[in-house]
Amino acid sequence: MHAPRPGQRRRRGRQDRSQLAFSTHIVAGELLFTILDTAELLGCHEIVPPALRHGPWQRRFAGALARKLARATRSATVLLADTDGMSGPPPA
Repeated sequence: MHAPRPGQRRRRGRQDRSQLAFSTHIVAGELLFTILDTAELLGCHEIVPPALRHGPWQRRFAGALARKLARATRSATVLLADTDGMSGPPPA
């Protein structure tokens, strides 16, 4: 692979082991609104942050972020993805 020339962007679509197509985008900004704006810009139907299980504060952060995303989104469904690949709505 060659590095992109100045002014060019490289975006690759991939598939993971589950055969789900995905792409990676790196964006900087305030967390909540950056996620929402990027999802809207890309036409996403779902936003799926990970459900972290390492410690109580990490679970609380993931659940709190998912709840804020669910309240603020205008068009996408918000689900939490567990480490086993299952997803569900954020905790109330």
